[in-house]
Amino acid sequence: EWEPRLEAKRRSGMEATAPALGPGEVCTPSWIGGQWVLRLVLTRVGTFSVLVLLDGQTVGGEPCVVRVVPGATAAARTGRRGGAFEGGLQPAADAFEPIEATAGEPFGFELVARDAFGNSRTQGGDALRLSCHGDESIHPILRDRGNGAYVVHAAAQLAGMCSIDVTLGGAPVQGSPFRVAVGHAVASLEHCTFEGTATKVARAHAQQHFILICRDRFGNRVIESGESFSASIRALQRGGVGLGVAPPSAAVSELGRGRYE
Repeated sequence: EWEPRLEAKRRSGMEATAPALGPGEVCTPSWIGGQWVLRLVLTRVGTFSVLVLLDGQTVGGEPCVVRVVPGATAAARTGRRGGAFEGGLQPAADAFEPIEATAGEPFGFELVARDAFGNSRTQGGDALRLSCHGDESIHPILRDRGNGAYVVHAAAQLAGMCSIDVTLGGAPVQGSPFRVAVGHAVASLEHCTFEGTATKVARAHAQQHFILICRDRFGNRVIESGESFSASIRALQRGGVGLGVAPPSAAVSELGRGRYE
């Protein structure tokens, strides 16, 4: 809001014009205390010229040039990039979509600081606070780019859903808490597990079955099928003497959702 006082001795004939005003914007001259006061309120960032007329003549000979900079950062208008503010006010829908991540791999997202009117901030230094909720305690890190943008970095090992809260002055930024969908990593043979009694006791001359559960290196179940497992049976020794029989054959069949028989 800008209120210059205009040195005009007469009350009649004062006008002021500005570019087409948007919602909440004002450009009004008023006679106060024996002089004209021009009240100018602009919600958009940029450089504007304001023409002040007295009885149809330009006051000062040239338009008044006003440069409008962003206001203070507002939590309610600060949000995730990728959710750009359409029309300067409303965030795009994808700002609220879960962030996809893979177990063991770093992920991140960018925040854009904005003022109460949706103008992007051009300076950093905002006291944003991060916290995480979910089955795993992860520790997100915030990096200030110094231009009104902030990058959140984190990594998780447990597959599932977690969320990252971002607040400014105790108020959540738009879209917070940000949901994170953590998917499993690639299958790791040494971390796969087995189910079924045949893993410990087997009957001679009878077909045996047990279930292999596919997992990644963090123990998360790999529910997508399609892994190419093969199996073989090796005769062990007891008391240093070989069993003296040919190893039987083994076959693997896919049951779906990361289970193999």
